[in-house]
Amino acid sequence: MTTQRRRSMDDLKKIRKRIRDLTQMTIANGCTEAEALAAAEKAMELMQRYCLNSEDLDRESANLGAYGKRRSVVDGLWQEVAKICRCQTYAVSNNGLRIVYYGHPADVAIAEYIHDILRVAIHRASADFRETPEYQKRRKRATRNAAMKAFQSAMCGRLQARLNKLWWNRHRATPDYAESIADENKHRNLLFSELSAKMKFVTPKSLKLPDRRFDGARYDGFRAGDRVSIEPGMTGSEKKLALTFG
Repeated sequence: MTTQRRRSMDDLKKIRKRIRDLTQMTIANGCTEAEALAAAEKAMELMQRYCLNSEDLDRESANLGAYGKRRSVVDGLWQEVAKICRCQTYAVSNNGLRIVYYGHPADVAIAEYIHDILRVAIHRASADFRETPEYQKRRKRATRNAAMKAFQSAMCGRLQARLNKLWWNRHRATPDYAESIADENKHRNLLFSELSAKMKFVTPKSLKLPDRRFDGARYDGFRAGDRVSIEPGMTGSEKKLALTFG
């Protein structure tokens, strides 16, 4: 993504926030009738100028760096992050691979936090793995790359499973977990429909995984996924998680 485009996205976020702030300037919130009217007129002016509607104001997106510049086995993890944060996610390629989360501003903010924490965790664990006998015994670049691929695939698979368990536990804690899941699926389907109306998605081919010669690396990756401490924080609408490294 170019610097100019990233700046324009940041500007749009500021504009959305400005409009949301203006819509909160009501008589019920302590403003005078004249102040409320002026705020409403300014909000309408900004919405017309930037072609925004009320639905756009309740949506936000975060454009984040992927694990690497190209597709990798790590990328499947971001789908699970989006799921637990009630967002949708997709990848874009523009001067490197970028991961975009789309949804309610509060949900996107949490997804951005979890994404960055997990990406750092994988980078640290991968650096540690390069110092292990399982990696060092490989002499060729191709086999070392395959060992790293097996390690990261297993680590991310383990992290996905643990995030999915938290997702289930969150719904089971509600009075009617089936209805809770249905409501969330409806919300995420709506987000997907909104995105589909704006862009066309292409499903990439699956990445080929290393064979059984690299099961030792997979075992190390699975254990690394267990060492990332993922604990549920606030419950309810905030859905925060606390992540640390063991």
